[in-house]
Amino acid sequence: MKVPQGANYVKITLNPDCFEYNLVYQALITSANPNQNAPQQNFNNLKIEKIYNPQVFDRFTSELKRTLLKNPRQKIQDMVKFLFHGTSMTDVAKIYDS
Repeated sequence: MKVPQGANYVKITLNPDCFEYNLVYQALITSANPNQNAPQQNFNNLKIEKIYNPQVFDRFTSELKRTLLKNPRQKIQDMVKFLFHGTSMTDVAKIYDS
């Protein structure tokens, strides 16, 4: 993925039909509703965006490789967690650029 010159990241809106969107959506639903007996959360106007920052990604993959070498029996999915950020009308560029 190529980052435009002068930018630190690329923002990609995920299509609801793609695998990555559904993976994140299911994780979000589970995270927002940990009590399976509670009423289901309703997400209106849900837009899932992927932020790709090559510097952060390189640090993440380097640390993940190092951790896998130290813990070869550990599953990646047990080590990697999702971080969700919801916003109302906040200009999300202020979040990305901070």
